[in-house]
Amino acid sequence: MLFSNAALALGLFPLALSHPLEKRQNALPPVNSATDESVLQLALYLEHLELNLYTGGFENFTDAEYTAAGFPPGFRGNVGVIADHEKTHADTISTNLTNAGKTPVPTCTYKFNYSPSST
Repeated sequence: MLFSNAALALGLFPLALSHPLEKRQNALPPVNSATDESVLQLALYLEHLELNLYTGGFENFTDAEYTAAGFPPGFRGNVGVIADHEKTHADTISTNLTNAGKTPVPTCTYKFNYSPSST
């Protein structure tokens, strides 16, 4: 059984190598319908919310405050990395909507109660 599986795998390997790989395009997909736009607008709204939350979590606390609250060393840096990712997500969705001739939903003003943890 082991031999037949190995033989099958080795027999299929040349076929995998001979199949041409398609080049992945980095183009954004088109916004073709009102549903596409609605989904992207909602996604953008949520990305703005996440961006604001993580940016605030990074800017309003020090490494020492995170450590005192029980988080491991370097946790604040991870929050900053996530904030950067959220900015990239928001920028990408905004670009896609703008390129489709749509007006991206504006960023709201969010008010999170950032205070050091007491527990």
